[in-house]
Amino acid sequence: MLVSILTIIFAVIMIGLGIFALRHQKKPFLVFHPESIASLSLVMKVFGIIFVIFGVLCLIPLFLNNDALLFWFLIIACFLVIIFQITMAQFFGKK
Repeated sequence: MLVSILTIIFAVIMIGLGIFALRHQKKPFLVFHPESIASLSLVMKVFGIIFVIFGVLCLIPLFLNNDALLFWFLIIACFLVIIFQITMAQFFGKK
């Protein structure tokens, strides 16, 4: 039961992060300026779409009650978030 609740929270965070990245492709946020760096805007668009897709995909094995598939979706999603953070760090402070 606890795993189900935590997976739903994780999926909501992934979908929220994806929507945030998609909405801020042309707006500055924190120290990032995707409106002036085309490659940063593209990175945010690609990762935004991937996060929304994986957020939804993380819910599928939850309803199928398949723990192994759920485990793999969560591991892949965690690695995607790490890759996104490393990629965003390359644009840190650039205008």
